[in-house]
Amino acid sequence: MPREKPVTDRALSLIRARGGAVVKNHGGMYSGSGRPDIEGGYLGRHILVETKSATGKLTPVQRAVCWRYAAAGSAVCIAAGSVRHVETMLDRIDDDFGGRGD
Repeated sequence: MPREKPVTDRALSLIRARGGAVVKNHGGMYSGSGRPDIEGGYLGRHILVETKSATGKLTPVQRAVCWRYAAAGSAVCIAAGSVRHVETMLDRIDDDFGGRGD
């Protein structure tokens, strides 16, 4: 069975390597239902990443929470099986905020 932990670990490493500050949200009864796996900041922008295995799917609660944050202006992405979407999200923030200068 595919696991999401490797995707989470790669996403955390990628964001940190590009200068972002992020934390892993550990699910539990006190963390709030549907809260994304990764939360932090990148170039002054609030970012959230929900990680899934390649075959994983969002729950309805996770989908609603992600939409609510995106509607409020956060950069939100779903990383399912790879960190490609995380890279794209960071690249777009770089473009919008005059990021790394690559």
